[in-house]
This record gives sequence, C-alpha cells and structure tokens, in this order.
Amino acid sequence: GFYRESETPVPVHLQDVLENVLLLYARRLHNTEIRIVRSYRAKGAIRGYPGEIRQVFSNLLVNSIEALGEKGQIRIDVRRSRDWSNPQVEGIRVHIADNGQR
Repeated sequence: GFYRESETPVPVHLQDVLENVLLLYARRLHNTEIRIVRSYRAKGAIRGYPGEIRQVFSNLLVNSIEALGEKGQIRIDVRRSRDWSNPQVEGIRVHIADNGQR
C-alpha cells in the first residue's frame, strides 16, 4: 500500500490531504451518526510524501470510525506548533480524536 510519489519530500498542505481522506470515507460517515468537527487553524505546507501522509490520516480516521461504531464525534484539529525541545523550530500539529469507548 505504501509508495512514494516522488523521491524527495514535496510541499504538502495538510488541510487538503485531510479533506481528501474525509471525502474517501464520506459515504461511510454519511450512513452513521458520526459527526466530524474540523478546526483548521494553521494553513501552509510541510515537506513530506503526500501518499504516506494520506495513508497515516486514513488509518487514524478508520480507527476512530471503528471505535465509534454508529454514533459519536471525531475532532480534527490542525494548528501551528513548536518543537518542545527546541522552541525556535516551528511546525504544524495535527490532532485526530474521537469520543469512542472501544
């Protein structure tokens, strides 16, 4: 399943990747009472491999959907952040959380 779309990291807009992943699971989400709450407070790009990042977000979303079953909430939060051990290094932090019990 993993493959690299390029040999070197490229700019990746995380909001776009997340929205594409949500689109892949739109029908499954539509058929349940699972609500998606988005908070995209950071715009911009990181350098990475889009296919691999998409796969990670897809895995996290599927884990949340399975934990919720037919009802619940998935919260997606994208915000600016800093490296805790080196505060001069800026980045973007992505949180994907659900309120499931499994």
